[in-house]
Amino acid sequence: MKRKIKICGITSLEDANKSLQLGADTLGFNLYSESKRYINLDATSNLIKKITFPFKIILVFVNEDKGFVKECLEEIPDAIPQFHGEEDPAYCESLKENFIKAIRVKEGLNLRDLFRKYSSASMMLLDSYSDKSYGGTGSSFNWNLIEKNLNKPFFLAGGLNSSNLKEALKKTDPAGIDLNSGVELSPGIKDETLLKDCIKLIRETDERH
Repeated sequence: MKRKIKICGITSLEDANKSLQLGADTLGFNLYSESKRYINLDATSNLIKKITFPFKIILVFVNEDKGFVKECLEEIPDAIPQFHGEEDPAYCESLKENFIKAIRVKEGLNLRDLFRKYSSASMMLLDSYSDKSYGGTGSSFNWNLIEKNLNKPFFLAGGLNSSNLKEALKKTDPAGIDLNSGVELSPGIKDETLLKDCIKLIRETDERH
């Protein structure tokens, strides 16, 4: 089975096309204004219209006003929202859309319960916990905290790069990989060699997945 490869924190047309050309199938655009990889709605919409490859669009929100999320989804109707803050199931479900719910993993969390709680999510995303930022930390987390046989597919995120990807895939067997800081020269600027190396590593495991 082919794993989903999501390149998050896209801020330019060059990086979008480069990522898709190299084998990614999903791009994430960060609409959280405090993110180092923030891109506003107009810029996101204009960029998406210029991308020449087919791909899935993910719009990343953090504890956002529902009205703004609706505005974004009206402007970019093919997009899937990813909620990366403390949004509860009622908030996520009220938008009547497929959605991805991100969980920032730390000791003491019961992932099985959380996956059950967000059972209406089309997919989950497991990221590193930080009390300073929501995602894009550049740090990985203890993959042993991920319980086996969770009842929903998930993206693995959090400081993934060419040096730790093989181990991450072996230990967690995710349905998708979310790459961000590990394929960057600086926040929001992707590196072709790093992208190529990571995507190649992921695709090599597809047959065994």
